[in-house]
Amino acid sequence: INGSNLGGNLVTLRFQHPLLSAQDVVIAAGDRDTGQLRLTLPDDATAQTAWAAGLYAVTATVQRGAGASQSQIWPLLVAPRISAIAPNPAASAGGVVTLNITCRPRVLPQQAVTLLIGGREVPAEAHAAPTSTLQFVLNSAPIGAGQLLWLRVGGAESMPVRIDPVTGTLVFDDAQRVSIT
Repeated sequence: INGSNLGGNLVTLRFQHPLLSAQDVVIAAGDRDTGQLRLTLPDDATAQTAWAAGLYAVTATVQRGAGASQSQIWPLLVAPRISAIAPNPAASAGGVVTLNITCRPRVLPQQAVTLLIGGREVPAEAHAAPTSTLQFVLNSAPIGAGQLLWLRVGGAESMPVRIDPVTGTLVFDDAQRVSIT
């Protein structure tokens, strides 16, 4: 996060998601100066239940001595990440395909969830509890090899690209492709 007057004795970022309790993250002294705050959002097992995809309102509180000041609200969009697609390849049975998508972080029952494939948007089947596995039933499933998928959770879309470690360029992520026969 770039800004001004960000240096202080203690700097805390508050992340507020409309469906979750606020998450407070203290920024270590080595990860901040007067013009910049650096952090990596956690991606461990605990984070999968404490965070959700979607739009967060982020504020910084900077303490200097006995005084403290708070920033304006910054928007932060946390995108879901597809980690598995099953079955893949998927066989169409009379034009219908059911895909199970595993993602991170978990999806809350109140969140709107859709799968984008072949120019279509398919809603997820209902789930009563937070989950990391979603089911999508595709009627008149689009037949094709290596089709890219996007998962949209709470308005945030997964990124179908990754950084190629050899070239340093963006390439389409094969983990977000499905073949339907």
